[in-house]
Amino acid sequence: MKNIYAIIIALLYCLICSCYTKQQAIEKFCSKDTASVMVTIHDTIITETIRTDTIFNDTVDSVYITKDKLKIVYIKKFGKIYIEGKCKGDTIYYEKKVLIEVPVDCPKLVWYKQLGADYWYILPLIILILFIIGYIRKILNNG
Repeated sequence: MKNIYAIIIALLYCLICSCYTKQQAIEKFCSKDTASVMVTIHDTIITETIRTDTIFNDTVDSVYITKDKLKIVYIKKFGKIYIEGKCKGDTIYYEKKVLIEVPVDCPKLVWYKQLGADYWYILPLIILILFIIGYIRKILNNG
């Protein structure tokens, strides 16, 4: 008799505990209408070359200055000084992570279908209990 109760408890436990995969849980309990998705945006900024010119009088001949992206030319001609400066353009790469809300299509079930989806194990459980009760009565009546 104890074995029958142990079997009944084990069967009830197996029927009541329902294991879901992630997708099944989302399908059954989906109540959100949006899902959050993290997106990485890769972008490039290109800076333009900057040029400037100026003229003034002085007694110095020509000078060339070059360092990294900066180039300056200082030239004296006929009593006038010409200065030209250039800074080469640069490209900057950067990443930006953005949280985007994406709509999720999650239709609501009709009440009786939702009831069946939530409590699908009730009918087999009732049939099993009736079967076990009939089996126990049969054993008790014969014994």
